[in-house]
Amino acid sequence: MGRVETFYVKYKYALIAWFAMGVLGALGYYFGIDRHVVGGVVILVGLLGQAFAALVVWISFTPIVGPIIAKVLALPFIWLINGIGYLASISRSSAAIRRMC
Repeated sequence: MGRVETFYVKYKYALIAWFAMGVLGALGYYFGIDRHVVGGVVILVGLLGQAFAALVVWISFTPIVGPIIAKVLALPFIWLINGIGYLASISRSSAAIRRMC
């Protein structure tokens, strides 16, 4: 199997999701559907089809600058996960302190 076939096999669902997002956006524009509804549906399709994760992977394939851009795009998500962990540890600590008193 060649490189192109391997690419299509690996990213089949992401490619389908990007195609569906484009078609949904074009149909929404053509029929004059509210842009917020179209945007919400497109984002939902992108998340379910892992299109955005695949986009970051495709960007990281670019030599030299690709990995840097991918890290910058992933950084807010890492901060969000870190913040959730911090808040969870605060709630556990405060519950433990209340039990001690």
